[in-house]
Amino acid sequence: MWLNCAIVLVFAGTLLTLIFYLNTTEPDIRREQLKLLSHRMQENATRAGYQWQVEGRPVAIMLLHYDTHSKETGRKPVKMATNGLPKVETGDDQCTRLWQSLVNEPLQLDGFKVSAEYIPIADHDSQTGPICRFGVSRGSHFDYAINSGTVIFTE
Repeated sequence: MWLNCAIVLVFAGTLLTLIFYLNTTEPDIRREQLKLLSHRMQENATRAGYQWQVEGRPVAIMLLHYDTHSKETGRKPVKMATNGLPKVETGDDQCTRLWQSLVNEPLQLDGFKVSAEYIPIADHDSQTGPICRFGVSRGSHFDYAINSGTVIFTE
């Protein structure tokens, strides 16, 4: 009887260990996709600043988007601020517009809606200034710092 209980406990312990190990080492596809989109936003914000300077600092630029084969995939107008960064005014809809202009993708990730939230200075770090936060309902997100144009990914 004790031998049977010991065998069952060892078997159950082994199963629990395997389940825990396999569950935690599986890559989070949504997190990786969101991370790639955060890099794209950072790159395109920087590219928009360079284009803005080359074009003589206009009020808005037309940002061209390309795929990995250098084929044009879209053109998005981007309003620019006087500091050479994409202009974002207050409101969640302005963060949505920023996403559409710089990422050139719908606010969706693997079938899940990506939230776009404007967070003013009072609710965030006063040194960073206001941010646009993008993420899925649970899990990772990234912040676009409006005053500096930097992207901070949080897992």
